[in-house]
Amino acid sequence: MIEAATKYILDLLTMSEELKKFPKEMIEESVKWVKSWFLTPEDPKATAKLEDPNKSIEVKKTLSRTNWRA
Repeated sequence: MIEAATKYILDLLTMSEELKKFPKEMIEESVKWVKSWFLTPEDPKATAKLEDPNKSIEVKKTLSRTNWRA
């Protein structure tokens, strides 16, 4: 009986759309959190440039080096 109940609950969890979205959301939020360590919170222009997909990786590297917290 316990095995059947466990299987039923696990099946419900694995079919859950929210659970399927969890790993992607976890990674996105973790990246935002880590970025906050290196950017000053009052620098929205630098953040916008770092998130711009049209900016080159070299520009983003330069921005991240110049925006270290003191």
